[in-house]
Amino acid sequence: MDDGHSSVIQQLGHIGFPAEVLRTDTGELDYDNDRAESVLPLTKTCRNFHRIFQPLLFETITPSEPKLWIWSAVISRALSVHFQQCPRLEKLFLWEVTITNREPTISSFRSLKYLRYKQGQTNCFTSLSLPNLETLRIDSEFIDSRHLSGTMEDHQIFQFDPAVLKTLIVFAPFYLINSMQAGLLGLLGRTTQLRSLELPQDEFNDSFNVPNDLIPNLEIFDGPVNLDLKFCKGRPVRDLRMTIPERGDWERNIDVPSLVTPGSVPLEHLSITGCEWEDDTMEHIARRCPEPVSLTIRADYVTGALSIRHPLPKLRSATFVTTYASWCAELESEEGIVRDCKEFWTELEYLRFLEIQGSRSQPV
Repeated sequence: MDDGHSSVIQQLGHIGFPAEVLRTDTGELDYDNDRAESVLPLTKTCRNFHRIFQPLLFETITPSEPKLWIWSAVISRALSVHFQQCPRLEKLFLWEVTITNREPTISSFRSLKYLRYKQGQTNCFTSLSLPNLETLRIDSEFIDSRHLSGTMEDHQIFQFDPAVLKTLIVFAPFYLINSMQAGLLGLLGRTTQLRSLELPQDEFNDSFNVPNDLIPNLEIFDGPVNLDLKFCKGRPVRDLRMTIPERGDWERNIDVPSLVTPGSVPLEHLSITGCEWEDDTMEHIARRCPEPVSLTIRADYVTGALSIRHPLPKLRSATFVTTYASWCAELESEEGIVRDCKEFWTELEYLRFLEIQGSRSQPV
């Protein structure tokens, strides 16, 4: 980057465009450097010129790709308005962003399909109009009963079309799980066509219940094991991702596969994280989920043999991961496994065994 280019970036930062956001070398943003050099001095002439020419300065700043990240930055209201008007912007990541305005603003991102929003110390928006939003990723602060502002729940700032929103992902530290449960139901009650729901992996209260008429079209559920039945019951869940919380009162020898409870349709994709693998674990899985297309097991402990002599006629992909033990110590010979796969898992195309030391959350 030449000196003139760097100078313009630094000066843009002083009038509301944070230098850490402007990275043309990564392909995130494009802008007209010559125009910036011409218009920038005019913004410093007087207040009236600043008001007139600052929006013109931002007009040529556009995402070169349909996604934009803004991290821990302070931006002006003019720049915020400019991004709202970018017709190609489909994905937006706002991480602890502050807008230089004393009062929260009303904003509209009409083209946005994906929003990841982590609130900073103060909320920048009273309302976010998101008519085409398909995926919303938020932290529990928006549904935490301890952080509700006034009489309106914080999640109400997200004004999405309930018929368009398909995916909701909520993050929360374990100590906020209890205080977010009522707010979660309130947010879910605003959706009508939600297909995918991902919740924090820590244990919810046993008293937490999901009304039968809520999220009737749910197809993918990813959450703690004690919510499996509550979210799958009566719903067309085809993809179930269950996790035993690392905190909580769960016993290590709990029969987790026996908790696999299909909804109104057969499960096609099953993932279980944090279980103890025993001799009869595969038998439980085959009985409760007889027609999976994919199967992923992340076992904390392996105390039994991996028997694949249970027919799974549609299984194409199987992954077995352990974090604190070894599959190899319990497995039959490689030749025996291949032989059994050909006989009992006749459609299998992919089989993998992994031993990952450390966090169970590592990708596989």
